[in-house]
Amino acid sequence: MRVDQFLPHLGRDDAIGNHVLRIQRVLKEHFGTSDIYVGSADAALRRLVKPYRSFDAKNGSAVIYHASIGTPVAYYLMKLQSPLIVDYHNVTPMRFFAKYEPRIAAQLFAGRVECGLFARKAALGLADSQYSTRELDSMGYAKTATIPILIDFSRYEQAPDGKLLRELAGSKKGTDILFVGRLSPNKRQEDLIKTFALYRRHFNPGARLFLVGPASSARYRDSLLAFVRRLAIEDVVFAGAVPFAHLLAYYRTADVYLSLSEHEGFCVPLLEAMSLHLPVIAFDAAAVPETLGEAGVLIREKNYEEIAALIDLVCRSDELRGRLVRAGQQRVDHYRPEPHEQRFVELLESVLL
Repeated sequence: MRVDQFLPHLGRDDAIGNHVLRIQRVLKEHFGTSDIYVGSADAALRRLVKPYRSFDAKNGSAVIYHASIGTPVAYYLMKLQSPLIVDYHNVTPMRFFAKYEPRIAAQLFAGRVECGLFARKAALGLADSQYSTRELDSMGYAKTATIPILIDFSRYEQAPDGKLLRELAGSKKGTDILFVGRLSPNKRQEDLIKTFALYRRHFNPGARLFLVGPASSARYRDSLLAFVRRLAIEDVVFAGAVPFAHLLAYYRTADVYLSLSEHEGFCVPLLEAMSLHLPVIAFDAAAVPETLGEAGVLIREKNYEEIAALIDLVCRSDELRGRLVRAGQQRVDHYRPEPHEQRFVELLESVLL
């Protein structure tokens, strides 16, 4: 049996992209040749993929479609007779983007419509979290299962960028708070900035906030920059997209990971932080509580003064910090990829053989 994969875009050091590449390895080990077909890819990855329209439907392959946004790739697959599995990475609700990027909001709306249309065609709907699996069930998929994002945790044992590590450590004057993820309206970076402003004012004037990740919306990024200027606060660092070795440096010098995102289909950075011994504080939304388990502090209400006080408590209490770090390591063990890969293969065999 041959199984190929399709997705709108393959990105470098992207959670879905890394997941797709790991799945390709699994498919090759168990079923033989397996290709990745895309609408586009980052330049460094183009040699690993093929244009989706070059797919030969006569080769007898089953296909896995990785769904995350509206794309012509989905409509191409709807016309094929090949056996189909949908791997649903969730689609951000369009309401978050409507104010900033109407075009992206329309793509998100289309992505949810496409996933619903696939329900009649798909032999299996996979999702990264039970939260997302419930969405597939509500769309009418006959058979669904939950397989988390496959993460190679050994990558986080690599050495960070030495120059940046020394710069961050040498300039440190207080608590370093970290968030990793695109500048995106659903991730609510403005709420991180509000919390940080109160934390600096009341607890730690030397603190820094690092926002690491590219912008999904230029308008949203500009609104965040303007908000920081209005508040007249220093040490909010918009790091942008960074190489993986730089990302490791930010993780290794941070004191706490803070997420106030209001929509996540899984949230890989929570596990990245825990694997690198960072205590995690996160808002209870979408799949976040499921991914975090009992390994972090879950916030059920956005009271920014209380969140600032909580950051102070986590950073000052060695006992609490140690307990969170140990729980985080146990949570990482739960998400190690090998058992999930085996279940993934078993699920494919159950619907394709």
